[in-house]
Amino acid sequence: MSRSASRQSVFDFGPEAAQALLRRKTEWRRAHPNSVFLAAKPEPDAAAQGMEIVRALCGRRGILREGREEEHLHATIQPIGAYEALSYETRPCDVVAALCAGDMVEARAFRTEFDLLQSFKGERDRRGRPTWKIVLCCRNCAVWMPLVEQIAVALQRAGFPATSPLGFEPHMTLVYRGWQIPTEVLERPVAWTVRSFLLVNSIYGRTTHEHLGQWQLRD
Repeated sequence: MSRSASRQSVFDFGPEAAQALLRRKTEWRRAHPNSVFLAAKPEPDAAAQGMEIVRALCGRRGILREGREEEHLHATIQPIGAYEALSYETRPCDVVAALCAGDMVEARAFRTEFDLLQSFKGERDRRGRPTWKIVLCCRNCAVWMPLVEQIAVALQRAGFPATSPLGFEPHMTLVYRGWQIPTEVLERPVAWTVRSFLLVNSIYGRTTHEHLGQWQLRD
């Protein structure tokens, strides 16, 4: 199991404990529906290729299952926080600080390839059964480091606690409620040039992404 999969695993609870944990997490998310994070989004051709992979996986299983919408595909760079309310008038201090941090970043655009298809173990469902996310991973993390390191420094300067980018492993989730698949190295990686990064608000229960800020990278 990869380090990413290991970090995203959960303890093996019984069905009753799993139901209670899931209920508490659901209640908390409903009370804090605005999840804010910094991310990079694939270019349209790369996003379309990612959805082709989902359709092919579903076809192998003979099922009809939708993955994420193309416009929601992203590689998370840094979570910011979850909040009860979020509007222009009621932006939490963390969100304002993240916008300020974004203005400090002067990294260059870079080419990235997501060439590894695998499963991450997720939360248990109401019956205590494990769930799986199907993700695309980038094995060449080094190309992301200049951007990730600059963002980490900028966030610290804006008042966030210091974080280490050393464990950063870029990935894109294709299917949240998926199934376990064997790890596969793609002959045709999902590749694009990262030319910008965004501050995104993902609204729980509405499958909605709001872009709170966007910054272009240098050529």
